[in-house]
Amino acid sequence: HAIVAVNGDYYGARENGYLFRNFKLYRDMPRADVGALYADGSFRNFEKNAFDLQAEIEGGLYQTMGFEPTLVTGGKALTGYNGSIAASNPRSGFGYYEPGHYCIEVADGRQEGYSVGPTIDEFAVFFESLGVQEAYNLDGGKSSQLYFMGRLVNKPDGYDGTEKSLRTLTDMFYIGEVE
Repeated sequence: HAIVAVNGDYYGARENGYLFRNFKLYRDMPRADVGALYADGSFRNFEKNAFDLQAEIEGGLYQTMGFEPTLVTGGKALTGYNGSIAASNPRSGFGYYEPGHYCIEVADGRQEGYSVGPTIDEFAVFFESLGVQEAYNLDGGKSSQLYFMGRLVNKPDGYDGTEKSLRTLTDMFYIGEVE
C-alpha cells in the first residue's frame, strides 16, 4: 500500500547503528547521527552522542534513521562535511516540515552526460531552500531509488532499465495508505 517509497539507511550492510522500526528495537549500537520519527508525526535529528534511546522511546519514538549525516536542523543547512561523503554522488534524503508533512528527495549521479549528483553540502542547501525544518541523509549511491505508485521514477547509478540492474535494498521508508 505504499504511495511513495525511498531506499532507507542500508542497516543490513552494518552491524552497528540504532535500528528501531515500528516501535520495536532491533539494535542498540550507536554509530552516527540519528534521525528520529515519532508517533505524533514529528521528526528530530540528533548527534550520535546526544541520542538517549530510552528517553526517546518514552517520548513516542516510532522509527530511526541511521545513515548520516544530518543535513538541516532548525531550518538551517549544515555544511562543511569532509571525506568521501562530501563528494558528488547519487543521494537520498528525508525532510520534515511539520508533523505529518515530509519531503523525500532523490538525486541521480555518477552518470556522465546525465548527472554527476550533488555534493553533501549542495544537498543540505537544497533541502534548506525547500523550507524544511529538519533533513537527514539516507543511503545514496546505487541505493538511491524512488518509487511512486509502484513505479521507479529516477535513474539509479548502473540502472539499464531492467530489475536485474537495480541494487537489492535491505530496507526502505515509505508513506502509504491506511488499510
